[in-house]
Amino acid sequence: MLLVLLPAQRQAQAEWDFVLTDSRARVTQSGQAQVALLPKTESDIVGVIPWQQLSWHQVHVPSNMKRLLVARNASAPSVLESGSNQPSKSQTLMQGLLEEQTLQDLSSLHWIAKPVDFAGQLGGSAAQEPRSANPAASPSRDPSTAASADTTNTLWVACCDKLWLRQTLQTLESAGLTPQRLVPELEPVGGLGAKWYGLRLGGALHVVLCTNQSVAGFNKETWLAMTAGDRTPALSAVGASPLDPRGAQIYATPESIAEASEVLGVTPELQTKAQRLVLASFSEWDFAQGEWAQGASRRWRKSMQKAWQVFWHAREYQLAKWGLLGLLTLQLVALNAWSWQQSQSLQAQTLAMKGILLSTFPQVQVVVDPALQMQRELERLRQRKAVASPGDFERLLEVLGQLQSTPPGSNPSTGTGMLAYDQISTLRYSAQELHVVFANDAPMPSTPNLSPQALSLGYQLRSSAPASHEWVLSWRPSP
Repeated sequence: MLLVLLPAQRQAQAEWDFVLTDSRARVTQSGQAQVALLPKTESDIVGVIPWQQLSWHQVHVPSNMKRLLVARNASAPSVLESGSNQPSKSQTLMQGLLEEQTLQDLSSLHWIAKPVDFAGQLGGSAAQEPRSANPAASPSRDPSTAASADTTNTLWVACCDKLWLRQTLQTLESAGLTPQRLVPELEPVGGLGAKWYGLRLGGALHVVLCTNQSVAGFNKETWLAMTAGDRTPALSAVGASPLDPRGAQIYATPESIAEASEVLGVTPELQTKAQRLVLASFSEWDFAQGEWAQGASRRWRKSMQKAWQVFWHAREYQLAKWGLLGLLTLQLVALNAWSWQQSQSLQAQTLAMKGILLSTFPQVQVVVDPALQMQRELERLRQRKAVASPGDFERLLEVLGQLQSTPPGSNPSTGTGMLAYDQISTLRYSAQELHVVFANDAPMPSTPNLSPQALSLGYQLRSSAPASHEWVLSWRPSP
């Protein structure tokens, strides 16, 4: 799998961060390269949207509108609306919900929505307005209205600029790389506690907070100014302040870990950029929707491949995996044993038929198909002895005569399956088939059943068509 971190700012000749992983999600190669020099791969390509380009919002929606907004490609116009300038119903609804939270027009934003419990349960103040990493988001909102809403109808809405995403992906696609998924670099967390990241951007340290409210980043000076008021004895307890690092999971890249330790007062856990991108690839968020969707069949195939990789490599599925392999192996062994037994039985039958053919007709020199050669030799023997074949006209007429014999005292037209000679209009013979045509002005008799002896000899009687007055009596040699 190839992971590509999309650049937050479009710059000519910029180098893109990339990570190559194997099927076990282990990093095999990582680094930076210009877009034309990125590695080419036949496996999945995942684009990672930087956290600076995303804004996160929580909105409360009516129950009957929840499914409409979380539907795939909700931000794209519908098929019926694609030729008009009118926004879709979901777009209009989201425009009203985010009217006070974004400074940009929603038509210029690419957004997707998920239920809050998809990314984690809300905390005590989760219903309040989240702080956004996108400068286009407005920081002001009255939390009293949101707090009174039902949290089960609360949605996460993630937004990014359409123009930036379109131009960035066009640059990537010009190099022959089309992402199947678009995932966020960082996203809000659930109930497992906040996650902090110490990152070096543009040569300066930035602290990025991922909470159950949003994703927000601050440079070093802003962070020190914000936390200056929290360093008081009243806030000395762990978790008393949302900016207390002791209640969060803190990570830092190798080049920023020393400075982050000094600024935060705790030693962060080391996490490289490649590790962060690999973890981002497991996100359930997917921005490859709307004009960037890859199609339902392709998505289904990719999701099945991902599920298979999880099943095959996850440690908790090892017993199930070996059990499945054992079952398949047992089935394969049993199938091969059954096939061998059937092959031996077929070979024995073929040898027996070959022996019968050679003992009956010693003049046959080469045996290829014993059944077919036996039938041909029998036909030649009948011709030499002037014996009629079962499919000849005389034999078929004899079988038909047995069907036409009416028991004494019975009525031929009572529907018992018997018929009188005067009901037959025409007899026509061709290719071992006797066509019995009845008069159109006479009632069509029901098709009688042949005797078991005639059936065993290969005779068949059927009606040529449901509405026709014709029977077909034929003979086919038994296999």
